[in-house]
Amino acid sequence: MNTQRVDHARALVEQWRRDFIGVMQAMSDLNPDMAVHFATPSRGRDILWWNQPLDVTTGAGIWVGAAEETWSVLGRQVLAAAGVEKPDHAELKDTYLEVLRQSFGVLARSVGSQLGREITATDGTEQEPAAELTFSCEIAISAGGKELPRLAFCISNEM
Repeated sequence: MNTQRVDHARALVEQWRRDFIGVMQAMSDLNPDMAVHFATPSRGRDILWWNQPLDVTTGAGIWVGAAEETWSVLGRQVLAAAGVEKPDHAELKDTYLEVLRQSFGVLARSVGSQLGREITATDGTEQEPAAELTFSCEIAISAGGKELPRLAFCISNEM
């Protein structure tokens, strides 16, 4: 991958990291610590993958993968801020995915602003990324003083 594409990918992941933190703050008053590590993420069977297409061009998309421990802790913190004391497994997952969807919506607006046109985050799906991607990295995350398993962040070749 050429230097310009690497710089673009790094800027994109850093922007999404800031957007994700912003959504978590808005939904839960939680300010998770997140740090990008430019290492290839592992792909375990127990990872919840979310594919978020962006209408930049055909096939453009981003994937985020999270271990159950990560998404359930984040979902629980958002729901606790909303007064939900004993959420079930499905509520935790749905809440985490809503945080992802909102963070990608913010990212799409930011990308659109840079490109001078409207960009939207179209309907995402639970889907593992293909093996060949332009860029992937890990994002360390801790919330409420607890270090969680790292997120995986992957960008399609079309981005």
